[in-house]
Amino acid sequence: MKKFAKILLCLLLTCSFALTGCSLVQKNTARYLNKAVATAGNDITITMQDLLNSYNSYGYQYVQYYGYTQEKAFNKVLDELIDQKLLLEEAKKHIVIDDNVVYYLTLDDNGNETDRRVIFNKNVWQNDLLEETYNSINEQIATYEKTVRKELNIDEEETEEEKEEKPDFDPYKPYEKTVKYEDGVWSIVYDELEPAEEPMGDFIQKETGNKQVSEIAYKRYIKTIIANQKQLGNSVNEQTALQAEIDRIYKIVEENKYITVFEEQFEKTQALDNAFNKRVVDYYKNLVLSSNEKYKLLGEEGYEQYVKDMQDDASTVYYHPYGEKFVNVSHVLIKLTDEQIAEIKELDTKLSTGEIGQQQRDTEYQNILNKTVVHARDEKGFETDVTKTVAEVYAEINAELAKYDTVEEKAVAFNKFIYKYGQDEGVINAEKYYVVNLDTQVEDKMVKNFADKSRELYAESNDGGNLSEPVFVESSNYSGYHIIFNAGGVSSDLTIEQVNSLTSDYAGNLYNKKIMLGTEKTYYDLVFDKLTRSDYTKYKNSIVETAKNNIEIVIYSNRIKELY
Repeated sequence: MKKFAKILLCLLLTCSFALTGCSLVQKNTARYLNKAVATAGNDITITMQDLLNSYNSYGYQYVQYYGYTQEKAFNKVLDELIDQKLLLEEAKKHIVIDDNVVYYLTLDDNGNETDRRVIFNKNVWQNDLLEETYNSINEQIATYEKTVRKELNIDEEETEEEKEEKPDFDPYKPYEKTVKYEDGVWSIVYDELEPAEEPMGDFIQKETGNKQVSEIAYKRYIKTIIANQKQLGNSVNEQTALQAEIDRIYKIVEENKYITVFEEQFEKTQALDNAFNKRVVDYYKNLVLSSNEKYKLLGEEGYEQYVKDMQDDASTVYYHPYGEKFVNVSHVLIKLTDEQIAEIKELDTKLSTGEIGQQQRDTEYQNILNKTVVHARDEKGFETDVTKTVAEVYAEINAELAKYDTVEEKAVAFNKFIYKYGQDEGVINAEKYYVVNLDTQVEDKMVKNFADKSRELYAESNDGGNLSEPVFVESSNYSGYHIIFNAGGVSSDLTIEQVNSLTSDYAGNLYNKKIMLGTEKTYYDLVFDKLTRSDYTKYKNSIVETAKNNIEIVIYSNRIKELY
C-alpha cells in the first residue's frame, strides 16, 4: 500500500474520519477521496471515500474474522457496493414519492405498473429518516461525552431519560403477520397508514443532565466535522458543517430505507401468488418427512439422536416418531435477590462454624425464602411500585386460569403473567417452549426439581392446562421459585401417510397451528418467512445480475491496489 493510502486508511479506522493533524493528508485528501474506483452505467460512481467508509464500517471484519487478504476484502466490499447501488435503482422504480404520499408500485416484466398502494405519508417517511439521522449524530456526540466525563472525573450516571429508555425486561412483542386467513379467504395484512405529521424541526442535542459535559462534547464534535469538511476542500462554519453531516447521514439512512421497504413490500406481493400456498405446504411436508427420515435411518441410535435434538433445540424437530416423550412447559420464575443469597451464604457459614445448629439454620433459611417478592411490571416492561409475594403471584395466576376452559385460552392468560412477573429472559418473546423429557431413563436437561414437577403436571393431564404450585430451585446459576404451566405433551398430529397426501388446502390448517400456544406465530408464518426470505434473495440476485448484463461496469483496479 502506498504511504498516503496507509496514512488515510489508518485515520479512517481509528478516528472515525477525523483527518486533522497531518499535512500530507490535508493537502491531498479531497482529490484522493473523490477518485472513482468503479462506475456502473451512466449513473453510478463508487468513490474512494465510499469504499473506505464501507471497509471501515464492516469490510475489515472479512480480514479480522474470515481470513481474507486485504485485496480480497476490498474487492468484496466494492462488489457489494455496486450491487447495493444497482438494487437501490430498482427499489426507486417501485417506491415513488409524490407531493403527499409514498407509493409502492407493482410492475410487470416490461416495467409497466399493474398496481399501486400507499405505504407512507410523505412527511412520516421524511420524519422517520430525520429521526434516525439525528439519533446517529447524538450517538456520535455521546462518545465524546464519555471522554469528557473521564477527563473531568465525573461519574457516568444514567439520567432519568436514559433509565426510561431501557425497560427492566422486554415487553411483549406480538408477531407481525404478513398474511391473513379468515373465513377461507387469504389477504395481505397491510400496515396501518400513520396519520400525517408536522415536519420535524432542526437537530437538537440530546440532554444528558450535565450541561457542561454536553457543551464540551458538542464543540468537539462540531470541530471534528468542520475539519473533515475542510479536508474535503469545503469552506464551512459550524452551521454549514452540521448541515453537511446531516445531509451525508440522511442519504445513507434514506438508501437503506428504500431497500428495506422494497424487501418488505416484495414479501407482501408474493403472499397472494396462487401457487404460493402449495409451496408452503410442500415445504412443511419436507420438514416433517426429513425429521422422520433422519431418525428412521439412524436405526437403534435414532431415539438417542431424537432426544438430543429435542433437548438441544426442540424447534428443529418436526416429527415425533416415538410418541409423546416430552412435555411442553412454560413458567414464571421469581428469583431471590442478591441480598437474600448473601443472607443464605452467611447462614451456611454460621452452620459450618458451629455458631448455629441445623434446626436453627433451616428455620432461618425458610424465613429468608419467605421474604421473596417481585415487582409487577407494566406493559412496556418497566417495574412498578406494586410488589407481590410468590404465594400472591401464584394465587393471582391460578385464579385467572380458572376462568378459561381450553388449554390455549389458559396459555394466552399465563403468557401475560410471564411479562408481568417472570424473571427468565429465555421465555420473554420466545418462539418455542421449554421441553422436559418424560422418559426418566434419559438424563434431565432441566434442573431436577423443575423436571420432576413438569412430569407430575403431565401425569395429571397430558393435554396440559394445569399449573404447579411454586417450585423452589437452588443452583449455582440462580435461586428462585418456578410457577410452571403445562402446555401439553409433544407429539405429531398426523401420520407419515397423512403427511404424504397433504395438498395446498392444508395451508389453512398450518395458518391456525400455533408454534407456541398463547402466541400469534403459526407454522404457516414460520414457512412463509423462510420462503419469502429465500424468494427475495433470488429476486435481489436476479435484479443485480440482469443490471450487470445490461450496463458497462468499469473497475479502476490500480486505484484499489493502493489500499493493500
